[in-house]
Amino acid sequence: MLGEYVRRLRKVRGWTQEQLAERANVDQTFISQVEMNKTRPSFEYMKRLADGLAVPVDELLGAAGLLDAPREPNDGSEMGQLIAYVEHDPELRAQLAAIRATEAPEVYDRVVRELVELWKAQLRLLLQLRPRA
Repeated sequence: MLGEYVRRLRKVRGWTQEQLAERANVDQTFISQVEMNKTRPSFEYMKRLADGLAVPVDELLGAAGLLDAPREPNDGSEMGQLIAYVEHDPELRAQLAAIRATEAPEVYDRVVRELVELWKAQLRLLLQLRPRA
């Protein structure tokens, strides 16, 4: 369901409801209602949520049952692997938490995007260097 999906994405990012509300330009009580499945957001608010979570709006529409099922954060995709890596690396989690605590949200988002791109480049390089059978 949408609420569980939003809550899981928010927690993976280490955000409070207030932080997500600020990023999505909505009220914290709206986030709470969505996470408890007490409201079904309009498309405008679904778009705000998607923007705040930095996911495609169709991913949230899928979680709401309006499209195909959304991609799970740990589904084996590149982003899923990155999320799993961050969740299991205490040092990286601590560094990201320090950046999140001291920098503006847009700086934190830029750092995360740059880390994702760096990680993808490293993964591509490792795959190129892997011995072929």
